[in-house]
Amino acid sequence: MEREYLPPCWVDEDRINYLFSAFRKDRASNQQDWDTKLTFWVNCIEQYCKHCKTVVIDSSQISRQFERNGVVPMGMDTVLKEMYCSKKLVLQSDFVNSIEGSWLGWSANMFIGKPARWAYNSLVTGSEKIPSGSYIHQGVLEDMADKVLSRFCSPSSPSDCSINRVIEQNDFESSILDICGDDTTRHLVLLKLRKMKKVEVATLEDGCKVVKYASSKTATVIPLSETEIGIFRLQKTIAALEEQLTKLSTEITDHQQQARLHIRKGLKTSAKNSLRKKKLSEQKLEGTERTLNTLQNLLEKIQAANTDRMIIEAYKAGSSALRGSLKENNLTPETVGDALSEVQEVMEMCNEINDTIVQGNKGLDDTMNLDLDIDETTLEAELNALVNLPAVPDVVKQEREETDDLLVDLPAVPTAKPEMSPEPQKKMVTS
Repeated sequence: MEREYLPPCWVDEDRINYLFSAFRKDRASNQQDWDTKLTFWVNCIEQYCKHCKTVVIDSSQISRQFERNGVVPMGMDTVLKEMYCSKKLVLQSDFVNSIEGSWLGWSANMFIGKPARWAYNSLVTGSEKIPSGSYIHQGVLEDMADKVLSRFCSPSSPSDCSINRVIEQNDFESSILDICGDDTTRHLVLLKLRKMKKVEVATLEDGCKVVKYASSKTATVIPLSETEIGIFRLQKTIAALEEQLTKLSTEITDHQQQARLHIRKGLKTSAKNSLRKKKLSEQKLEGTERTLNTLQNLLEKIQAANTDRMIIEAYKAGSSALRGSLKENNLTPETVGDALSEVQEVMEMCNEINDTIVQGNKGLDDTMNLDLDIDETTLEAELNALVNLPAVPDVVKQEREETDDLLVDLPAVPTAKPEMSPEPQKKMVTS
């Protein structure tokens, strides 16, 4: 490992000696002590990978990364063995071989320059001496793959437009330099994403390798189509023309300055040649600008077509959802008409019931009057007797007269305000 890693600073010398000592062969003798030391070194290896931004661990070199005062930890083979058995580490060769397809050839050549394969028997039979080999830290690899995927599939990244999700492999890897610290790690992360079906890599006819990534972190990447390849080439041509325009603009400026310099020196022929070159560069610039404008307009139309496609798909989805909602709720012209007819029938029935009740009440009144058989002459005589009753009874009249006689003997109510009499003056008592 080339990068220098500074392990945690230990101040307790006894603690350092304990951590750097070898593991006991019998774990059962002090299981808690054994597991504590193992956990410490497992965390150190993980922090080392994150610090160096790498997922590759060389079993023959990892101990030296934790060297202190010329002393290296004695139990690193045991730590690597336990991490391998718990699937925290995987052989780099096994990981590469697990990736199917055309990537297997170039990946194997790139990653396995000096292959040192582990024999599984050396890990499961209890032998603590581990042959040299390269391993991949699974947890750090998954964390890096998630970060890379978040960068390209974040909400701020381009939407579900395939022309923005195809990128040249070199540009893809250059954009993740801050996440993956070396070429091997970048390729392994790309392999991991391909295994997760989040990216697709293709080699074009001209040998250019392109990467297409999924539209979102939860989506699966769709294989690269011929249309997307054509759009990628169009974008690449536009980028080359823009670079050429910049170069031609610089040449025109240089030729102009050279012509002025030749004129100052009196070299008219040289000045004329510089102006001739300037004119040629201007003609190239104009032609390049026209071509660039045409290609840019074509790309804009393709983007507009993609937008129109998304709109049409949205219309279709909305129409399908509305149709499904009507079907789930059983809403059709026939069912609505039947419901309205039923309501009308019920309302007519209610009106008929009300009419029947009114007619029935009228018949009941007539029937009840006939059953009483009351003489109208008797009712008229009783009514006249009530009308001719005296307004005030004699007893009430007599009580009112007696009350008036009592009021006559009482004095009249005074109307003037009474005056206050002066208080008598107190006489001073002298001794």
